[in-house]
Amino acid sequence: MNRLLNKRSLLKIFIYSIICFALFSTCEHFFDFSPPDTRFVYPLHGDTVYIQAELIMEAIDKNLVNAYLSVDGYDRTAYSQDHIIDTIFISEGFHTIKLEAFDEGGNNSVEEIIVYASSVKPPTLIFPELAENFEYYSTDSIKFGWNYDDSIIEYNIQIDVHRDFKSSIDQYIDTNNYSWDVSPGGLRGHIYYWRVKASNAIGKWSGWSYVWYILL
Repeated sequence: MNRLLNKRSLLKIFIYSIICFALFSTCEHFFDFSPPDTRFVYPLHGDTVYIQAELIMEAIDKNLVNAYLSVDGYDRTAYSQDHIIDTIFISEGFHTIKLEAFDEGGNNSVEEIIVYASSVKPPTLIFPELAENFEYYSTDSIKFGWNYDDSIIEYNIQIDVHRDFKSSIDQYIDTNNYSWDVSPGGLRGHIYYWRVKASNAIGKWSGWSYVWYILL
């Protein structure tokens, strides 16, 4: 008799545990007051992009339902994942891009940026390779290179220890490569970021290329 009662008690405890877990999960969804964390990883507000623009976005929320992208007020795409990479085709000129996300608790957040779309394509970086390590080289010069485009007459390259290029080496050149003289001493043991943009014959500039970095 006692064994039967113990089995029934254990069964009741098991059922109650399942009910409590289900109620807790439901309450967690409905009483979640934190909106999704939406942001643009690339591009950023004020950037120049190519007319075939790749977007990298995030809409972080454990209870995410959907994120919606719109350009100039026109809805384009819905996403259910929190890390989003997509390509949009936009005309030349200024555009407002908005990302809005909703979670199961009814919370929403909006991130909005304004970008300029250019018909000049950003350069594709070639060398040094991304994250190439020059730490053990005694080189006095490092050569940077990117793709050749016969419609381009000028390039702008920036090199900096800061990811935001706030104190960058800033050079304008007419070839698709650049040799950087590494000053002896003081520069070793750093990560250096670099990027390039291009201008055509009528003075129209592209946006920046992707940012690569080297170890020095």
